[in-house]
Amino acid sequence: MARLIQASRRTLFSSHSFFSSKTLISSQLKHIQSSQIHNPNYSSCLFQFRNYMSEMRKSTLDGHLLRVLRNEIQYEIEYAPPQEPVKEYKSLAKIYTVEDCPGEQWIKLQSNDDNESIKIEVTMFDGATQNSKKNGEEEMQFHISLMVEVTRKDDSSAIQIVCSAWPDRLEVQNVYCIGSNGLPDIPYMGPDFKDVSRDLHDSVYNFLEDRGIDDDFAAFLHQYVTNKDRAELIRWMNKVKSFVEA
Repeated sequence: MARLIQASRRTLFSSHSFFSSKTLISSQLKHIQSSQIHNPNYSSCLFQFRNYMSEMRKSTLDGHLLRVLRNEIQYEIEYAPPQEPVKEYKSLAKIYTVEDCPGEQWIKLQSNDDNESIKIEVTMFDGATQNSKKNGEEEMQFHISLMVEVTRKDDSSAIQIVCSAWPDRLEVQNVYCIGSNGLPDIPYMGPDFKDVSRDLHDSVYNFLEDRGIDDDFAAFLHQYVTNKDRAELIRWMNKVKSFVEA
């Protein structure tokens, strides 16, 4: 409803601006036509008029853009204001510090203990799919990609597990072995994870769950990224507004 009211106001304003500008332009044209007869510097007058028209059009468009941006920013802040991002994620197995990267499409999580270091890089929403609900309606489910890197403290090698996070579940996509130079130890990148045996499949999921990376973690990421998405939208609109105002 709020957006409908805003749209009506924008339409009314645009119509008013159009007719006002049309009247002003008509007056200026009459002035130029009179100058053509009485003023020998007609070309100079025409050039000045064109510059005037260009500046007026630019000012009108910039003013309209600023009004739209201010309305959108106010709407987002009033309708669904972003919350202060949490600094930690606590599971039964691990506690992860959460690092937001304002202005970027990534968040990072990290956990350390005496035996290993875990780093997780998470995208914002990078895909979506439609799922049918029980009543026949369809709803969008958003997708998040993440990479889990586990490094042993007594070894420079690491294992990387690429996952998909849906609102209610975590899915493993691939598992890679990484050497000390950050590249695979050998060219073979491992099998497609969906083709591995059931025992190996379950063991990898258990490996992640033992580190607090499970379906609950996927749900947390969606809550966090939803909040970040709102904050980034408002931040982006404010940057555009500042540029137009300058």
